[in-house]
Amino acid sequence: MPNELTGQEAWDSAWRIYRGTDSRNLAVRELDRYLASVLSMVPLSGSVIELGGAPGRIIERMHQLRPDLRYDCLDFSRVGLDRAAQLYAASNIKGELIEGDVMTYSDGLGTYDLACSHGLVEHFGEFDGVIARHFEFAKPGGLVSIAVPNYAVFPVLGLLRRFCKRTLETHNIECMFPEVLEKAVRDAGGVVLASGFMGAAILPCSSPDKSFGGKLYGIIARSWNLFNSLIGLASRDRLVARWWRHQVYVVARKPGG
Repeated sequence: MPNELTGQEAWDSAWRIYRGTDSRNLAVRELDRYLASVLSMVPLSGSVIELGGAPGRIIERMHQLRPDLRYDCLDFSRVGLDRAAQLYAASNIKGELIEGDVMTYSDGLGTYDLACSHGLVEHFGEFDGVIARHFEFAKPGGLVSIAVPNYAVFPVLGLLRRFCKRTLETHNIECMFPEVLEKAVRDAGGVVLASGFMGAAILPCSSPDKSFGGKLYGIIARSWNLFNSLIGLASRDRLVARWWRHQVYVVARKPGG
């Protein structure tokens, strides 16, 4: 994938040290609400494919919400798929783990009730093609759901420029606007059902700079995220800080069916 901002080796390295997610985490709770909304539109015993789905953490969340569905996971990271295989076995998830390039893999095109991705599109220098690719996997009348992080907002963008330069190098900020995702969906022939921002005021901190400032930012960001998450747990998410939203999404339908 020459257009991709991160390669297979980088993802293999990331998934080797992956430690899973905590359902008490605010970002996970916010994700579950979004997934529940999308999955409510998928027919009983339908089929889902997640593009760039390793290490299976999103599929695990979806399976808990809709265990009747079949979940296929397409990714080029062997390490990530191995981690996903553990989740599939532990949770008895129905579906196939597919090692392949999302831009060239051709089996199963046009057969899924839902083609989705979570944190994939922003890793491409030119993202229109990968957005259009979702519609190739969806069946006529099927759904497409795309979510990307929201780094193009104050104060997140300024903090990343100062303390997390690697994050900006591997993420395309241009796709982090609802109107941009909507345009790409329409250009691909899709019908937009919903788009916007979701989540809470969560600070990204997966790869801070190794400088003193970067390390300090990482500590502050993790502390802030923990504080916001605990306040949410105590108040059933009524008192969560939402000064900005940490993700952008679009949900669309493929014509036909």
